[in-house]
Amino acid sequence: MEPKDFIDVREGRHKTLYHLILQIRDLKMEDSKHLATGSTLNIWCKMIARYFRVGGKEISLQSITPFFGLKESADKTKYRDIPAKDQLFTIVPAKKKFVKFKSIRLKSIPTI
Repeated sequence: MEPKDFIDVREGRHKTLYHLILQIRDLKMEDSKHLATGSTLNIWCKMIARYFRVGGKEISLQSITPFFGLKESADKTKYRDIPAKDQLFTIVPAKKKFVKFKSIRLKSIPTI
């Protein structure tokens, strides 16, 4: 089933989107497990091709895959890095906030 609605990315900013998706793909939780995992590494490319458009135009799967290393053991020379000019955002973990509670002494209330 093909989606009827799409997310439109500004013209020329598709590599910025790829950079964000790559960051999401690599995010790990405190227990060192990934936040999100796909059944295949190619699923990230398929998601972009299916649900995103650039300037209203489709993004071909073939144009996306060079930016996503689809295998851990893949020949990295076949894949392209996202240019620095397109790396506009960095996802960073939030700092934990620890809340300290003051200990309160309760006075006993005399019964009548």
